[in-house]
Amino acid sequence: MSEYYSISPTLYDDQFWWKKDDIEFWNQKILCSKKQASVLELAAGTGRLAYALIRGGAEYTGLELSQDFVSYANLKLQSSFGCSPILQGDMRHFDFKKQYDYLFIGFNSFLHLLNNHDVNIFLSSIKKHMHKKSRFYLDVFVPHPLFLYRPKNLKTKVVEFYNSETQKECVIEELLDYNSTQEIATVHWIYLDNCNQRFNEFQFKMKMFYPDSLISLLTENGLSIKNIWGSYEGEDFSEDSNLQIYECMLLD
Repeated sequence: MSEYYSISPTLYDDQFWWKKDDIEFWNQKILCSKKQASVLELAAGTGRLAYALIRGGAEYTGLELSQDFVSYANLKLQSSFGCSPILQGDMRHFDFKKQYDYLFIGFNSFLHLLNNHDVNIFLSSIKKHMHKKSRFYLDVFVPHPLFLYRPKNLKTKVVEFYNSETQKECVIEELLDYNSTQEIATVHWIYLDNCNQRFNEFQFKMKMFYPDSLISLLTENGLSIKNIWGSYEGEDFSEDSNLQIYECMLLD
């Protein structure tokens, strides 16, 4: 699995200030379907989606690899809702001895599983926590040539944000190297403040899953795909879609 983010949870929240476009989607899929549904989120991060789902009445549990992120998220959730529902652990290997109504992994976190072996182990753990009516959702972007095939040393500005720790406006510049044989992108992020001073950087890897490969992996692992959406507005997936969002159930 890809090395996890080596940035603070506060910085993570700051840089992803803009990521709100999926909240209504998850609310509709989970909160509108069943009152007090039991929900398991994999790669729960800093609790961004946990906050919305708990506020809506879900019986929420989260799993997150980074202990720093777990502590940070639970502190926020404890303050707002009086609960600490996010647990530390590896999403490939977990056993809560419980089945959930809804399980999901959002915002490209699935892409940190860098090979089919890790995917198979992950999906095996997912299935152990599903009952016959459970829904499992997976949300990743569709790999695009303009994203993957660019000059190796070309820096691209990917986001501007306000750093609440330093109280400075900052940018992230990105370098990307794509191995087309392994279908793995190595991403290098460089953090610059408003004086153009580098204050942080880190590198991570993402596996690029094309729709045909992902469909095969899901079905070969005993999951039945009920829907594939191409946007958070619930549009049907097409060759022009930027996202691939899967709704799965256990195969009969």
